[in-house]
Amino acid sequence: DGRRVLITLQAASSGELWAYDLANRTARVVTSGAGQAVSPRWMPDGEHALVSADFTERNWNLYRVSLNGGAPVRLTTGGVFQYSASLTPDGRTIVYGESTDGGSLFAVTERDGRLGDPRRLFSGSTQYDFPSLSPDGKWLAARGSWDTAVRVGLPDGRPEPIMIVPGQWEPCLHWSPDSHWLAATSVRGGVLRQSALVIGAGILGGLPVAIFAARAADSMLWGVKSSNPL
Repeated sequence: DGRRVLITLQAASSGELWAYDLANRTARVVTSGAGQAVSPRWMPDGEHALVSADFTERNWNLYRVSLNGGAPVRLTTGGVFQYSASLTPDGRTIVYGESTDGGSLFAVTERDGRLGDPRRLFSGSTQYDFPSLSPDGKWLAARGSWDTAVRVGLPDGRPEPIMIVPGQWEPCLHWSPDSHWLAATSVRGGVLRQSALVIGAGILGGLPVAIFAARAADSMLWGVKSSNPL
């Protein structure tokens, strides 16, 4: 609803989840002392967050956390690192990365009020991680290699490269609200660059161009714009 922002504050061995109210300019802690929580995502009701956390047995699993208090609810299990979860618009399916075989994507879907068994999305030797589902529910984006972002048409598409991100890049991918833009951040020669790409309606085009640049501590924002804007 655009009223609040989820923030994680990291310390040496703890990571607290906070909610910041944009109108009141106030912040309050949501989790404290339970362990580390990272990669928060809003759930559709706006009252819960999905996080990757080590609340139980120091295993990094996915949890649902209420912003109104109460104990976190563990959604997945396993002794491997589960991270960077993303939800479909209805909140019933969660896609997440797992440190299995160097990097794999899994999904779990709610049926009759319970999450089903995790299923691996793609077979083969290619590693995929850091998934991001589009707001319209039609696309899944992910990192497909060190410098390539891929997209997958839902529900049964196959990964196809859509963007080469120059240099070493931070793999978190972010969609615009209209699902036409996909943004990624890369580091090249000590410079931080922001890249964005229009990918709607199966149209792909355009070359990297600077869309915003601000140098501070060797940081810069860059972008890719479609030659066929929608």
